[in-house]
Amino acid sequence: MMMDLRRMESVLSAEQQRQIAEMQKKDEERMSQEKKVKDLEGAKKQQEEGRLIVLPNIILFLFLFSPPKFKNADAKMQEKIKQQSQKDLVRANSPNITDDLNNETDDEKSILDASDLPEGDSFLDSRVLNSNEELDGLRVQISPEKVLNLPYLSQAQTKALTDPTPELQLRQSLIASAKSKVDRISVDGKRLVGQNGTILQQQLKESRDKLGKPCDMCNNYEDQLQNIQDDLKKEQVRAKSFERNLNRYYLPNNIEEMQLLLLKYREEIIQSKVAKEHTEETLKSEIMFLKDQIHAEQQEKNNIEESLSQELATVQEKLVVQESLKSELERESSVRADLSKN
Repeated sequence: MMMDLRRMESVLSAEQQRQIAEMQKKDEERMSQEKKVKDLEGAKKQQEEGRLIVLPNIILFLFLFSPPKFKNADAKMQEKIKQQSQKDLVRANSPNITDDLNNETDDEKSILDASDLPEGDSFLDSRVLNSNEELDGLRVQISPEKVLNLPYLSQAQTKALTDPTPELQLRQSLIASAKSKVDRISVDGKRLVGQNGTILQQQLKESRDKLGKPCDMCNNYEDQLQNIQDDLKKEQVRAKSFERNLNRYYLPNNIEEMQLLLLKYREEIIQSKVAKEHTEETLKSEIMFLKDQIHAEQQEKNNIEESLSQELATVQEKLVVQESLKSELERESSVRADLSKN
């Protein structure tokens, strides 16, 4: 695999190497953005822990300096705070930062939800909820559907409780920008990786095709090798024929073998003479047969020529007679034409 990667790097052009460097740079930026997001998550967790510490103090202040009817909701408010702390811990460990930010305000509002307080001893004034009038310093609108009546809070305290903090706004903007950058970088990276992958696959395919095709030098070497093999076969045939010739003219060393060899040669000569005579007689008979056949064919040819010449003479005589008849017929027709005119 490493050799394939090195081979692919060697065939990369300068433009492709630059694109890969840009991709690596974008990956580093994405990692830095993710690190910033993690830092913001830590800051958010710390701020939520501080908020969990401050919010019970505010409720304790309201409990101490409010009329006795508000003290009946203390148990339920404490239970609500515990549930909120558990939700904050779960949300801090959640990987989806955007959903946590969207649900953060609703979770905080549910702590002081007016529906959780008792109907008789609730500190929410039902007459204020049913009317459209707003009492300055007594009414805090958490959402369009939820209204919280606090016991004579100042404008600064009300604003501090309702308005989002600058840190929260900054954190939300940073998280939104970081998420958009991460999405954009991931999309660009995937597109660039897909394009470069397609180009590299095409180049790899072309390289494999080139490796599969035989080169001219290889063809020349193959031709030379084939010629050398043919020459070797010819030399082997010549060597075998030369060896046979040497064995053919081998002479014995003693008289007995010489006599046996002479007898063998004499028998072979006699056999060859007999075969020669037989072949000569066969050829003579064939020659005589062919001569007779040629003579017969020549005689037949002469007969055919004579018959054809006779037929030709007869046809010529008939043609002369026809021409004379034709001339006589023309003469008579001309005479008749003259007579008819007169």
